[in-house]
Amino acid sequence: MKNEDLLLKLKEDATPRTKKTLDAIYEVCSEQMERGVSDFSIVTISKLGAKRGVPKPQSIRNILFYQAINMSKDELQP
Repeated sequence: MKNEDLLLKLKEDATPRTKKTLDAIYEVCSEQMERGVSDFSIVTISKLGAKRGVPKPQSIRNILFYQAINMSKDELQP
């Protein structure tokens, strides 16, 4: 799955606020890739994106956990 496809999948059932947060996280991660940096830890992404609306690390963990559960439910249903 491509990064863009994953982003779209994560945003499918997300609230407008969560979509905005996911977009900001995606932008920071993309910039890390462009720089050739391999540090994509939640703490690093949170620090780098703080001025763009990226939430604190625990909030990112909560968003990703919730989205992962929803994606798993979709894949488990026949």
